[in-house]
Formats: sequence, structure tokens, C-alpha cells
Amino acid sequence: MKRNIFLLCAASVLAATSASFAAPREDTYSQSISAVFDSEDDAKTVEAQILPFPGGKKIAFSTRWDDTNPKHMLTANMLAERGLFATCYLVGADFTKSMEDIARKILAMGGAMGSHCLSHPNLPTLMPNEIFREIALERARLEARLDTNVVGFVLPYVASASALDPNVNNFIGYSIINSGYRANPEPREEFKKRYAIAKSPVLPSFTFSVGDRDPKRDVFLERMKIARERIKDGADPHITLGIHSWQDDEARARLGKYIDEVKSGEFWYCNENDYAAYRTQTLHAKIKKFGVSGKTAIFELRRPPATTLGSDIPLSIVFGKAPKAVFLGKTQITPENGEYKIAHYENWKTPKKIDLINFSKRAGQTLESKKFPGLGFSFSFDRAAGKIFLSAGGSGFSKVSGFRAKWVVPPFYEAPIDGLLHKGGGKLVAQLKPFKGAQKWGYSPDDGNMLVMAECNFVYEGKPARVWLVLTDPRGVAKSDCARDRALHLGAFDGAKNDFAAFAKFSDPNSALEDFAGLKWQIKSSPAFREFTVNFNGFNSEYRKYAKSKFSYLVCADFVAPRDGNYDFLTARHCVGALFVNGEKAKPSYKKITLKKGVNRVLMVLNNEALRVNTPLFAVSDGGKLLKVLTPKTR
Repeated sequence: MKRNIFLLCAASVLAATSASFAAPREDTYSQSISAVFDSEDDAKTVEAQILPFPGGKKIAFSTRWDDTNPKHMLTANMLAERGLFATCYLVGADFTKSMEDIARKILAMGGAMGSHCLSHPNLPTLMPNEIFREIALERARLEARLDTNVVGFVLPYVASASALDPNVNNFIGYSIINSGYRANPEPREEFKKRYAIAKSPVLPSFTFSVGDRDPKRDVFLERMKIARERIKDGADPHITLGIHSWQDDEARARLGKYIDEVKSGEFWYCNENDYAAYRTQTLHAKIKKFGVSGKTAIFELRRPPATTLGSDIPLSIVFGKAPKAVFLGKTQITPENGEYKIAHYENWKTPKKIDLINFSKRAGQTLESKKFPGLGFSFSFDRAAGKIFLSAGGSGFSKVSGFRAKWVVPPFYEAPIDGLLHKGGGKLVAQLKPFKGAQKWGYSPDDGNMLVMAECNFVYEGKPARVWLVLTDPRGVAKSDCARDRALHLGAFDGAKNDFAAFAKFSDPNSALEDFAGLKWQIKSSPAFREFTVNFNGFNSEYRKYAKSKFSYLVCADFVAPRDGNYDFLTARHCVGALFVNGEKAKPSYKKITLKKGVNRVLMVLNNEALRVNTPLFAVSDGGKLLKVLTPKTR
């Protein structure tokens, strides 16, 4: 019998993508591995095993470096000297050409790129549809900009919860899952606990910082000890060091020395993509004996494809007895210390060229891919009917095979089953089905602009390829009596002009607000933000101007209280230089505020600390119920 008689078809998908959040499953495909032994008895009795990590390592060790920071190159070089790799979590994709060059160099060194959202927002302060947009669209944009696979996501400000909305963490978690991410190395809670999601394909890590500017050796050693203890107790065998590339040359050199101290032969030093891909395979791949022919044992390896994993890393296997030769199909594999690294079939590897086509202002039109000439796409969305329409074709479609569209939608909906197109192209329609768990979130999918996407994977001229189709359906948010829509803003201005006597007068609910510092009061409402926030982004709008000088910004609103007494008051306390209530200066508080029955005026004076935040909270609640907000009168 010939060695490859049991060769299994690489194109056969053995498990379909699940449409349910509760039990995510993996696509898998099959490979045939033939092992030749010294005797027929050995062939009959031998078994194969998948190694937990390559090289027999016990614990994965990766690194996390946030923000679009040119210093990542210095960090990557320091790590590379020690055989480690940098995973950089970038913000936005509209960075400079020099930053793009740095990212590509880090990728060439074996690093990886991850997502840190489009604009580094405080996610719990955003409307649900905007949360999903920030998380999902950043993955597509980074992939297309850098022609790399993005599977890691980390939270801006490590923020995933809200005192005013106990369900926002759930929505963020499902947005991460729906967007296709596979790794979420965050400090503190693991993914399932942080987002209250029982089952998830997203992998956690024990993630820690030892001082972004001034690394501390004792902290490093302590955190490493804790990490090992938790892994010993059953936590994921993954340690991640980070969080920012803010060190100067001396501090960076010290960090390198601390890494040298904890280096271990147990550690598999990897980037986040390789970890997520390998670990996912060990959790979902299976190898079993398929048959025996003389001295040859034939095994079936069923594994998730690299296309969806984000890395081409081989899967390492060992045999109970040393074979004379091992073949993947007809290709002989050379062992490394008794370990056989099984590569993915070419058609199932990751795409190395990725395009993005934006249909937001051209829904339904046919647009040609710039990176794949001759491929034309049309994409549209009928929100009322809950249907997404996709068509693909063109003169270049004869070069396409294995076309598969994964629908990427907000977690208000269950993920539709993937769409398949065959030779010649054609049309696909996805019918959205409401996700029952969304009923508790208190928001409708009709609130605000909604993003839908299709991740189109296919083989083009014999090579794996990807095109993202994206579309934002515009929709407003009804205004209400809340801080977002009623609060008045004035600023920014030089903090040296602060006049606390004037500010106390402004906070008198019986007076009208006057212009100040040559500026006028105005409402800055935005449908992207939650009702208990104010639309202020100091980092994007004012940081460069005021980073080294005194800064002030005023926010004022009238709150209607049903009684005299104390209320819950939420704001970014460290950003508030002064607080005025009903004509008097008050102590800035993050928890309580004393109001009288009726109309109360609250004025916040934001200081330089606000330059590093966006959409600060500005809310008063009574037992969890937000007080009605009115716009103060102005002269």
C-alpha cells in the first residue's frame, strides 16, 4: 500500500463556525502524517502527541508595548539582543510613514502588531455601537496598512467597567470576540472574569509592568514569582511583560538586565500572534492514528487553519517511539531533538497581502481592490431589514479559489454563518439575528452609527489573501436631558487666567453664565458618547499646546435634585483642579456631592491632568438613577 493512500483533502472543513456566543468553536482542516518505523509492531503500537509548546517549553513569555510610539524600535532591539520579541499595540492606522517603517522593521524581527483602538478612548464612556467600531475597525485598518495579521487587543486605560453601567464590560468583551481577536493580555482579571463571559476563544495572560519609566528589580522578581505560582495553580501558562516604551536609555538597559536575571530554559519566548496561534491549536487540534500499512503508521492531524489563527507557526508533535522517517503528504520532515514541526498547507496559511475597501459613502457601488487587480466588490447594509449584502467578481476572480466571507457585526447580533463563493464569484446575503443577551444592555442597535464588516479570505494566484469590506451606517442618537447633551463647555485657556471668584459666581444657579477669557460657552454634544460623559479629549486637542504650561477648561451644568441631601457624584477627580457648587467652592469628589432640592449648578475646572484623558464622567445619580440635567442660561 502506498504511503499517501490515506491523504486527506486539505480543503475539507470539519467544523463550522458557531453562531453562538455561548459555545465558540473552531474551523479545522485535516492533514495526513506518515511515520515509518523499524517494525510492523512499532507501527501498530506507536502513538503521537502534540507538545504543549515548541521545544518542550513549559511557559510562554511575551511582551506588550502600548500606543503608536517610535520608541518601540528601541524596545524591540533590546529584546532581540536577548532572543525576545516585541508585540506593539498601536492606536489608529493614520500614523506617519516613519512609524510605519518602524512597525515593519519590528515585524521583520519576529515581532507582532496588536490593536489599542482607533482613538485610545475610555471605552465604557462610549455608546455600544461606537465601542464596537473602535475595537473592530482598528483591526482591519492595521492589517491593511501593514499587511500583517492582528490578533491581539488591549484596553485603553485598562478600562472595561463603569459604575453607571454594570453591563458595559459584557458588551466590550463580546465586541472583542466578534472582531476576531484571539489574545487579550491585560493586568488583573482574566478575560472570562473581566467580561463575565463563560466561554471565549480569546486567550489571557499574566500581564504586568515593572515601571514604564523607572523599572524596579524587586517588582520584576516579585511579579515573576506570582506568575509562576498562578500558573502552577492552573492559570494559563503565559506571562506578558509591558506596558509602555517610555524608558530612557539607562532605564531600558536596566530592564534588559532584569530580563536576563529571570531567563529560563522553561520559557518559550514568543510574540502574541505565535502564542495565540499555537495555544489555540493545542486546545483544539487532535492527532489520532488513521491506519497502518506495514511499517508505516498514518496519522490524521485535525487543526485550526493559520488563516484564522494569525500566525503560520508549525505545530510540534512527538512519537512514542523514534520513527525512521516522517512525511507530511509527500514531504519528508526533519526532526529537531525528536520533535516534528508540522507546517500548515500553503492554502491555509496567513495572508501576506491584505486590502481594505470602505463603502461607508459608496454603499452598493462596485469598487475594485487596489492590491488585487481585477477583483471587484459591492457591499451594503439594510439596518431595518437586518441584512448585509456582498457581491464579488470581476476579471480577476478567475484567479480566486476558496473564497470565504466572515461577517463581523456588533454583539447586538449573533454572528451569521460564514458565506462561501465559488468560481466566477457571486452574491451573498447575511440575515442578522438578535442576540438574546443584548436585551439586558439597555441600548438598541439603532442607537448611533453602526459598523458592519466582512473579512474575505481567499487564495489569489496561489497565495492566501484577505480583503476587508467595511461600511458604517449613519444614525443619530436622540438627545436627552443629560450631561452629554446639556452641559456647557468653555476652553481651553491659559490656567493663569483662572478666577475662582468668577467661577463661584458662574456656579450660582440664579445667575447667567458670562463669556470668560475671550471664549464663549457652548454645547459639545456627540452621539458617540454615553449620556453621563462630556465630550472632551484633551490629549487629541490640547496636549501639544499645553503640555508644558498651565491649562484650564470649564464644564458647567444644572442638575435637578428631587430632595435635599447627598448624591453619588462621578467624575475624573484627578483631572478636576477645582469644583464649584451653587455659588461656593467645594472639595472635588469622586463619590459624593451635597445638593438641595430643585436646580443645582455644578462647575468643574479641568486641569493639566485632563490632557491625558478623554470623555470624563460628569454625572450625579440617586440610587443609580441619573439626575435630570439642564443647560444653564448664558448672557
